[in-house]
Amino acid sequence: MSLMRSPTKGASATGNSSSYPDLTNISAMDMDTKNMVVRKRKTPENDFTHEFNAFKKELLDILKESNRCQLESINTIGHSIASINEQLKEIKTTTEQLISENGLLKSQIATLNDTVKVNEEKITFLQSEIKQLKSNARTSQAPELSPVLMTTCDEAITELQERAERRTPKIIKAQPKN
Repeated sequence: MSLMRSPTKGASATGNSSSYPDLTNISAMDMDTKNMVVRKRKTPENDFTHEFNAFKKELLDILKESNRCQLESINTIGHSIASINEQLKEIKTTTEQLISENGLLKSQIATLNDTVKVNEEKITFLQSEIKQLKSNARTSQAPELSPVLMTTCDEAITELQERAERRTPKIIKAQPKN
């Protein structure tokens, strides 16, 4: 057997160096098989598959339970959303009704305001008429009555007197013939 030696000085001086074994000539296949190390296992291979299957089953159970809980949550949220949509529809219809009633009330209030203005104008006109009549009554000492009014008053007085006479019973006595 020969001794292995490091590269010579001449080879390193030129920039070419080599080593034993020459790694540039080894193929990738040879490298994989030579460097593979088999580890010893304390437990047989089938124990790991059993543990892995148990772990997988446990994960599946957890996922199924999580899925069930999420579906229940989604269903309750769906029901809540449906009831909220119903409430929104009711609120919308109620709001529309209130808007229409509000418009009707506004128009009625506007009409009433117009009526109030007209009535206030009439009241102020009548108050001014009353003031004029009072001032005319104060300025004239004896009120002058028109001839038509005088005749109407006279007729009313005579009518009342005639009624009073008719109310009193008259006793008619027969006189003996002589």
